[in-house]
Amino acid sequence: MFSYFLPPITNTRPARSVRLGEVYEMIVSDKWAQTTRSLRSLGREVQPKFKYRQLAFVTFSGIFSLRHSDHLVRHSGLVCLDFDHVGNEACVRELQQRLIADPCLDVQLAFRSPSGDGLKVVVARKIAESGMELSQIIEVHNAHYREMSQYIYQQYNIKVDNTNDIARACFLCHDPKAYYNRAQSTDNRVQMTDGKYVDVASVFSADSVRSKTLEIAIQRIEQRGIDVTAHYHDWYRIGMALASHYGEAGRDYYHRISRYYPRYTADETNKQYDHCLRYNCNRIRIGTLFYLLK
Repeated sequence: MFSYFLPPITNTRPARSVRLGEVYEMIVSDKWAQTTRSLRSLGREVQPKFKYRQLAFVTFSGIFSLRHSDHLVRHSGLVCLDFDHVGNEACVRELQQRLIADPCLDVQLAFRSPSGDGLKVVVARKIAESGMELSQIIEVHNAHYREMSQYIYQQYNIKVDNTNDIARACFLCHDPKAYYNRAQSTDNRVQMTDGKYVDVASVFSADSVRSKTLEIAIQRIEQRGIDVTAHYHDWYRIGMALASHYGEAGRDYYHRISRYYPRYTADETNKQYDHCLRYNCNRIRIGTLFYLLK
């Protein structure tokens, strides 16, 4: 999983955490079709300003509490390679196919860039974080980036953008011909701190029934557009319950539950959840959440 941000680019707090498959579905859908067409109809000199104001973006390499390398929560095991000014769509698709077919690259996602003349390629590079300091995780990430960049240049005589910032924002757009490696996807699994992958259902093995029940309850909220946070006291208790039980991993749940409030904003919800993480004393437990949802 990795962080998803709403525009503009000045927004440093993630709206929620997402999986690769979810982002792929958004890219191939019509969600950003009109915005992408509008961007590509503009002159190159004004495209950046439009992109910074209008496009959602992600940090493919991990979950961040703030969009800065110092605030990495967990590495995703993914590295995003950016190819600028490749050429017209035919050139972009040719490069896309060559990289997908390369047995030395574990390409998970590839899509045409927002401007239309570039390519975004997301490659799997597992990083075992157990016992590693943040600086070491960043160092390993950068080493992977350099290694792949050098390999691609030697093999294809194509330069990868040299910005290897672990917290780099990647703008999302519409691409009906995007590639997603469903066969190798780990979307049904999560990476633990020891680097191993386990099934989602077993992550909270001690209370897996509760975890499944919570997911079902949130799905019902989403299907029906129900606001259960109209009263601040309830919103506060939901946040505290999630923070005490799931920690940072509960932030995505909090956004999913909160967003049907008429005056919902991602920024205010993040601030509230930060408060819950900082001040919860485990007095409001997960049972309180189930009581409120019931």
